Amino acid sequence: RKATSLAKDLHFEKQMIRREQQKIQKVREEHREETGYAKNDDTSGINWFERNLARIGIDTSEHSGTTGNEIEASNIKELYEKMQEKLPTQAQLQVEASKRMKKIKETKRETDNARKEREKRQLRMNVEQQATQVVVEEQHAEEDELKW
Repeated sequence: RKATSLAKDLHFEKQMIRREQQKIQKVREEHREETGYAKNDDTSGINWFERNLARIGIDTSEHSGTTGNEIEASNIKELYEKMQEKLPTQAQLQVEASKRMKKIKETKRETDNARKEREKRQLRMNVEQQATQVVVEEQHAEEDELKW
């Protein structure tokens, strides 16, 4: 009788485990179908990855990363001259440098102000903690005197 009860319990547990495994397998299979990733097929995984890259706007074609404006020149001197034409002028570089320096100075000023404010807050907090500590020590001293 006890053996049959144990056998029923064991059979029930095995069924429950099998059902759980089937649920997990079903979820995995649905995911594979949803993503286009076939079982034991690595190329589908690569295709799925590239499809997702394209979905978020990343070019995976063989021409990705090229600007498309190649310089055509018949000799080195001509290539050098055309490359020089593409470079920014001295005036443009000065303007960019001054903008960048303004931004750097502003950031430094903001950082310095933030540091000073932090130091003030820290000092204020330390003073308050010291005052609180003095009050607590006085209370403990009074309590000790009352105990004697």
